Amino acid sequence: DDFIFLSCVGDSSDIKSQVQLWNLSELQQGPIGLLEFSINSRLWHITPSPIDNNVYVVLKGYPSIPGSSGLASFAYDNSGGLVLNWQKTDSSFDELHGVAVSADGSRLYVSSKGDGSMHVFNSSGELLNSISNVGGATKDLTGIALVQVP
Repeated sequence: DDFIFLSCVGDSSDIKSQVQLWNLSELQQGPIGLLEFSINSRLWHITPSPIDNNVYVVLKGYPSIPGSSGLASFAYDNSGGLVLNWQKTDSSFDELHGVAVSADGSRLYVSSKGDGSMHVFNSSGELLNSISNVGGATKDLTGIALVQVP
């Protein structure tokens, strides 16, 4: 519990979407790390890997801008450095929203607010599977969580 990651939606060409890394013991001093994304990315849910120093952030994008929605991975170090590992976008993704990571860190599950589907990626950003209509008639699949049954 030393760091907190914030995903921020940009609102102009001057203020891009960004991930901010803050040191929890020094919150008043501002972010110690910053990673910027395109204004069209519209960063959304964010979650850390349970096994390493990687974090995953959803790029909600805009329905009117094909290829702006997706998922990104970045690594952090103990001094606050942030490095983009990969960014996966595709015109078939429709307002991706929530993200959850399997306990072994090998799979990422991403919900789509736009079309109610769920996408499964590996930790390298390869799309493994897409399941349509998970959200049913509402097509508003937003949050997603995983639990391990003992």
